[in-house]
Amino acid sequence: MLTGQPRHQAAYLYLAELAVNGTNIYFNRLLELELAESAYKIAIREQFGSKRARDMRKDGRALRRANRLANNLSTAWTDVLTNFAWGVVELQDVSDKVQPLMRRGLGSYDAVHAATAMSLGSSTLSQPTTALAW
Repeated sequence: MLTGQPRHQAAYLYLAELAVNGTNIYFNRLLELELAESAYKIAIREQFGSKRARDMRKDGRALRRANRLANNLSTAWTDVLTNFAWGVVELQDVSDKVQPLMRRGLGSYDAVHAATAMSLGSSTLSQPTTALAW
C-alpha cells in the first residue's frame, strides 16, 4: 500500500483484481497494528539498513519517518476498504481460539488470523504442505 515499496505494483494489481471480482474483505484489529509495525520496520531499514535493523529497534531516529509511514498506511488501508464490502472481527471475539491454535504450532499472530478465519466459518486452513482441519 506504500507506493515506494518493492512489491507495491503486484499488491495493487492483486487488490484491484479482488475488488473487480466483488470480493468481501474480513480482517481483525491485529491487522491494523501489523500495518503500524510494518511502517516502523520500513523506517528502520531505510535509516540503518536491513543488517542493523534489529539492533536499531529502540533507536528513536527513525520514529518520525515511521509515524509518517504509519499514517500513510492507515490512510491507504482506509482507501483500499472503500473498494470492498468488508467486516472487522474484534480480538475479544476470537481470543478463546488463539491458545489452542498456538498449541498446534501456530505463532501468536498467525493464530489470531486463523481464529478470525474460523470465526467467519472457515472449516480448513491450508499451509504450504499440510492442511489443518477444525
